[in-house]
Amino acid sequence: MTLIARILSILTLSCSTTLSEGQINYLIQLDSAINFDNKGLTVTYTNLDTIRNTLDMSIDFHFSKKALKQMAGHFHADTTLGQLPDYSAEIHGQTLELQDIKLTWNKDWPRSFITAGQIPVLAINNETVGKYLNGYLELQIKKSGNQLHIYLHDNSDNWYFFSFIRGYMYTLSSNDEFNSIIERTSVKKKRLRAKKGELGYFYLLTNRLKMSRYLRYMKE
Repeated sequence: MTLIARILSILTLSCSTTLSEGQINYLIQLDSAINFDNKGLTVTYTNLDTIRNTLDMSIDFHFSKKALKQMAGHFHADTTLGQLPDYSAEIHGQTLELQDIKLTWNKDWPRSFITAGQIPVLAINNETVGKYLNGYLELQIKKSGNQLHIYLHDNSDNWYFFSFIRGYMYTLSSNDEFNSIIERTSVKKKRLRAKKGELGYFYLLTNRLKMSRYLRYMKE
């Protein structure tokens, strides 16, 4: 079967289950400043109103390359983290590249695609990581604007938080150098001008309260 045929195929396994394989484009749309590339497998359980995805996912957004290098180096050097089975796979220079991530549809409010527990991080901004990190990744679907939330931490108390809401990418880390890099970055370099009919984009430091509220929400 050709790649195009695989991408277009939807194989009915039963009256209540369908399987889709290849490029997965339906997950969620954010601002044009956040770009996704998803390839893998989607199983839809119609009778349960449930969707489960196993994807190679790339998320690309405007951010400090220096701060991302600090983050990648931190996780790559951590020998206590589990190593991905195919950590030598080709990387593509995206902000965050994930390998065989499991995303499940949450039909309750707020509706979202979500993964919790081990996050398989292949690379961060062209820097190989190849480790299973702990945390959450959530793609929320809201009338006020879709959102992206990422929380990654190692086996100690070292963590990184990203939260994209209506044109703003909020971030914070336990790594003081990461925070300092963001703080020292000029306003001009943090901003992306808006395209016609869209919000602009800006990344900035947030506070621990915002992160703590999100973690409480995820644990409820």
